[in-house]
Amino acid sequence: LTECIKFITNTEVNWTFMHLSNNDDGWLCESPSDVSDILGENLEAIYGSRIRAESRKRNNPERTNLQPRQEHFYRKCETILKSLDGRVRKNDFITHDKSVALDHLYGMVLQSLRTDTKMNKKWEFNRSLHLHFEKTFDDIFIAFLHWATVPVDSSALHADDIGLPLVFPYLINVTMAFRRLEMYANWLHEDGQHILEPPIDPHVMRKTEKSLKRHIQFNHDDHHQLLWWTDCTPDATSELTNFSPMEKARFYVWVLHSVMFDKKAQVNGSVLITRQTQVHHFSRIPFQVLFSIGRLCFTCSSMRVKHIVSIESSPLIMFFFWFLSPSLEKIIDDRIHRTSGKGETILRKLGIYGYMPLSYRS
Repeated sequence: LTECIKFITNTEVNWTFMHLSNNDDGWLCESPSDVSDILGENLEAIYGSRIRAESRKRNNPERTNLQPRQEHFYRKCETILKSLDGRVRKNDFITHDKSVALDHLYGMVLQSLRTDTKMNKKWEFNRSLHLHFEKTFDDIFIAFLHWATVPVDSSALHADDIGLPLVFPYLINVTMAFRRLEMYANWLHEDGQHILEPPIDPHVMRKTEKSLKRHIQFNHDDHHQLLWWTDCTPDATSELTNFSPMEKARFYVWVLHSVMFDKKAQVNGSVLITRQTQVHHFSRIPFQVLFSIGRLCFTCSSMRVKHIVSIESSPLIMFFFWFLSPSLEKIIDDRIHRTSGKGETILRKLGIYGYMPLSYRS
């Protein structure tokens, strides 16, 4: 990709042979195609809420009483959360073929390099952490293609009526994957210069993970979803007291990338469970940096967040979600769960109560 940037004005590149890893999962391309598998009129049956108008969100009359700074805060939170799933557009390129998807995504990056030469630097992914996780450019691109993949109910497609050659178990929206990938590249290029400079030392991060193993815990359920447990109680976060605000931010960016590159999470999604008994844990991190991390998590990364659960929530956290809830689209709001209690009912409903770490049961 770097060589492509150098010679983009003079060279025609066959992206099929530029992949940087040997991948036997069906992603390598032999016969690229420019024909989308599905027409615009069939998108509603497949993607549902992802193509619904953003104006369908509900109104919150309480918002009229906010001060300008408060309104700015809630509007930023709305912007982050409403981008959880991305949006499908009628001219998007959609395919069932993994190899075609990867080849087409590389082609879209190539086209961006040709048309937006001032921003070529972002496509080098210089600040990406993929090498620390032994990943390649292919792995980054595949993660975003997974994010833009949806399972298909063949009955919703009416395959015979639209002339599809076979029944597809899933469809990949390559154009939507590109939009998200570009947001990630922009985040690394712009926000990353403040958070990821100087470069992160992976040895320090892995040592920090061990010292904070109660604060951040991961496991997988029977459906291979990644369960991300974040315990913000004083006992679990005591090791962070000596961290500077920016050291905390860099650590959370590292954690986000570890979720991005979890193969089971890429395919089956993740559930974020937070134990929010306090808020001062994040209070020293500047708001702009917090919003930047929130954008990376919910707006710019390839994380497929299926549910957000806040248990043992402080009154301030409960108020925040209560106040924000009416302004979110119902499809998003239904995936955000909060309670001031232990959360057993919510976790059992989601089928993940049995995977709760022992430290949460005390």
